[in-house]
Amino acid sequence: MTTIHWNDDSFWQLKLTNEELSEYYRIVLGNGLVGTAIDRLIIADWTQPVLPTYSRLGYDGGQIVLLPAWNHVDLTVGGIVYAWENGVHDVTQILDLRTGVATLSDCWEYIPGKKLHLEIRLFLPRQQPMAARLSLHIHNFDKELIHFKFGLRVESARLFLRMNFINCGKNCIAGDYRGNKEGTPIEQALAWQFSGGETTVAISLNQIDAESSEPETELQLVHALSFPDSTYPDRCRAADIAQALLTQPEDKTLTENAGRWRKLWADALLFADGGPGFMRDLVIWQYFLLGNLSEFPCVTGALGVWGAAWGGRQFWDADFWLFRATLLLWPDLARSIPEWRGQTIIPARKNAAGSGYRGIWFPWQADGKGRCCTPSGYIKEVHLNIWVALAAWAAFRQNGADTFLHQVTWPILSGIAEFFCSRATKEKDGLFHIRQVVGPNEAVEELQHTLVDDNMLTNYGVRKVLELAISCADRSNEPVPSEWLEVYEKIFLLEPSTTGVIPEHSNYCGEGIKQADLILIFYPLEYPASADTVCRNVHYYSERFLTYGPMMSTAISALLLMREGKKMEGLNILKEQSEPFLRGPHRLICECRSSDNRNIFFLAGAGGVLQALLYGYFEADINHTASIPQVKNLCPDFPGWK
Repeated sequence: MTTIHWNDDSFWQLKLTNEELSEYYRIVLGNGLVGTAIDRLIIADWTQPVLPTYSRLGYDGGQIVLLPAWNHVDLTVGGIVYAWENGVHDVTQILDLRTGVATLSDCWEYIPGKKLHLEIRLFLPRQQPMAARLSLHIHNFDKELIHFKFGLRVESARLFLRMNFINCGKNCIAGDYRGNKEGTPIEQALAWQFSGGETTVAISLNQIDAESSEPETELQLVHALSFPDSTYPDRCRAADIAQALLTQPEDKTLTENAGRWRKLWADALLFADGGPGFMRDLVIWQYFLLGNLSEFPCVTGALGVWGAAWGGRQFWDADFWLFRATLLLWPDLARSIPEWRGQTIIPARKNAAGSGYRGIWFPWQADGKGRCCTPSGYIKEVHLNIWVALAAWAAFRQNGADTFLHQVTWPILSGIAEFFCSRATKEKDGLFHIRQVVGPNEAVEELQHTLVDDNMLTNYGVRKVLELAISCADRSNEPVPSEWLEVYEKIFLLEPSTTGVIPEHSNYCGEGIKQADLILIFYPLEYPASADTVCRNVHYYSERFLTYGPMMSTAISALLLMREGKKMEGLNILKEQSEPFLRGPHRLICECRSSDNRNIFFLAGAGGVLQALLYGYFEADINHTASIPQVKNLCPDFPGWK
């Protein structure tokens, strides 16, 4: 087996130079709650497209808010702006996966015979999730006058925010914002400090202009956010956060940040059996996944802090694909997902009542307050509630705390059980049917423009939810409603055909499907079936995956084959069929194969691959994790473990 050392920069650092940067896809550095995009040169001038900053706490009017960009820095020397297109660069960009720190070194010849040497570093410290820090060190060999322009760039943010700016002193500006739709308050601040000699500075609202001709100049920027209406425990003002962090030596901030990341990496998967390239890919994907997850419970969109697709709302991506991927590695991160659902039971109960149902109905798309923001064609994707219920139960099983059982698991399970019992209808055959739904195969809505009856995944998932709700009632000393027992016993389930294939729904005739649907009954719902039946269904439905579907379908097919003893077949499928979804030198996961799709970084894609390996290749579960190869056990020089 290949030995990976923690101090091996060639493995843990993503290093791009000169021509390699020409194929660059913007990446986002995240610390779990906030993310900031960086460009080829880490910073960008003010004429370039906005480098977005998003936060999982920043929602207004049902969608995530684009915040004013803070890491656009104009450097102008000899009339030339520091930009990728200008002059000649000898540049190296490094992203250190161990710490989330991006650095850049550039010897920039802005005009023939005239050079600046720039060293840039940007990171979002995990110990202070509301902040980010950027340092820019310039070696000005010819002592030319350099003009700086930086601040809070507002153009795109005006679509979301009403903005007022305040000068908080000689080295800090702050934005006091209100959402355009609901007036949600958001605070943003940018503090700065020059060192290395005399620098003249002028401040105007959201912009700072400065000039220096010193041979050595360093600019430190600290960005901070605050969300006064959120439940986030740090109630400090954004300006106070920024100014306090600016006074702390950067080395101290870096050390504390590295310690937080090291704790996460200790439990990460280090998988060598797929070869060195795939092992590196998995490390990259885990890094980007971790940058979007926090122990603090809040909404988790499909792109996390990377973007605003689907309004940044929460789907099943979090409750199924991310929760199960992280549960065995980082249970505290996983637990925050059902915890947040537990905090949004009131809007889920209103959602059910508004459609004439009992219990709680978590909507297919939920905003930062848990409210329904689902487009009409997807409202009936009620299967989401299966995954919410399973996550609440699995988190309790892993945690074992009675407080979690009573405050999160039981309220969620009992409410969803009640909803599904009111959603099912007992018909003339004496069985309960669930009609007019959309399962995970959204091609039913998107291509066929219809709904289906008795989607097998939904119906069997309801049976599983009721089974867990009954167990949970016993543990909680709660009475079990007779209705739960009746629906559990009598819900309609489709039978396999003579070929062993189970129909996806009662009207299914072999049409192409967008993504894994029926086969999810085998995992994670554990529908009892022989290995032959599982493999027959996996192959049958895999042949019907449409090209516009997401990467997770491949992962489920691979997982099930691995669990049935076909480990190498499953692993090869996982590796080969993931390739069309990857973009750029950082191997970023895109939602779809199409080059027109820009939904990067697609968190559920990474979650699917991790699940395939954890639950398929290693056949691990909550009670059996010893087989998982983790960084802390395999890196001989991992700090604090070896």
